[in-house]
Amino acid sequence: MKKIIVIQLLLLLLSGCTVYDYYKSRFGTRTQETVANEAKKGGYNLITPEEIKREYLNNPEALFLVDTRQEWEYESQHIQGAVNLPVKPYWWYPYYPKNRKDLRNTLGPDKNRQVFFY
Repeated sequence: MKKIIVIQLLLLLLSGCTVYDYYKSRFGTRTQETVANEAKKGGYNLITPEEIKREYLNNPEALFLVDTRQEWEYESQHIQGAVNLPVKPYWWYPYYPKNRKDLRNTLGPDKNRQVFFY
């Protein structure tokens, strides 16, 4: 009986490792390179924190900053002028209609302005 349980646990562990390797090889890991490639495909530009800081110090009103942390984190401390749009770490979050509506309402109609998410 104990041998059967041990064998079942080993098979479960092995199948978990196989699934993990499959998804890792198919989808990769979220490295800076992956994020940069996805941004480029979507027509977005990534900039460094130093560039944002420089722009913020030169003209803070020109930046539209969106703080994507949870509301309690935003309330505890945030960049002056930033708005809060909490993004939860669920894969389905961007596809939920209410979340998409919140994003549209926060960003507004101007599609030409620079928006910085952090």
